[in-house]
Amino acid sequence: MCFRIVVHAAEAWLMADRRAFARALGVEEKYVPSDPETLIRPKSSIVDLARKSRVAEIRRELVPDPRSGLEGGPALGAWLSGFADRLWSPERAADSGRAPSLSKALKRIEELIRRSG
Repeated sequence: MCFRIVVHAAEAWLMADRRAFARALGVEEKYVPSDPETLIRPKSSIVDLARKSRVAEIRRELVPDPRSGLEGGPALGAWLSGFADRLWSPERAADSGRAPSLSKALKRIEELIRRSG
């Protein structure tokens, strides 16, 4: 058994696949944080990126109504889940050097697989 405590927010791992994340959000890659694991509130960073999106649907679904008091728009969770499922590459994110905790986690998983045969 291996027990690991990962980065405080999985969103940081998603943003580490910077090019795919930028394309999916409809923003320039330069706007995606280069060191996402250091972000205090990664969800807020994603919402801020969504505000810059060239895609109206992204802005409508990921940016909350200011009167709502919510951190994210109505489809933020579903969008993140869909991105992780269809476009995100954990290997690409780990290889980028932008998510050291992801790199460590993948290495430990590989070790467990090797040990278990």
